[in-house]
Amino acid sequence: MGEFYNVAVRGRYDCRLLRVPEYGNSSTERPRRSSRSSLCESGHWIDNVSDDGTIVKLEDGSVWEVDEVDAIDSALWLPTTDVVACPNKLINTEDSETVAARRIR
Repeated sequence: MGEFYNVAVRGRYDCRLLRVPEYGNSSTERPRRSSRSSLCESGHWIDNVSDDGTIVKLEDGSVWEVDEVDAIDSALWLPTTDVVACPNKLINTEDSETVAARRIR
């Protein structure tokens, strides 16, 4: 069992308890963990970002539409960047950035 830790991103995300991923898994996929206090899911990473940052595709094939105000941030996100996916936002855990987004596929 992993330990718990708090995640705070630029003051725009309430601190939530997330599980630290367990390593040593023989699978090549990163383990997914849901937050205990929300519907957020860690263990995702970026597969592709549109040039203008308004569309983000994750490794699981899900496609997210980023709010135009936040697209300037997501346009700079790189493939393989770790993210937490929530119903109304994506959290880049490597750059400590949060963007408003909704899953469209």
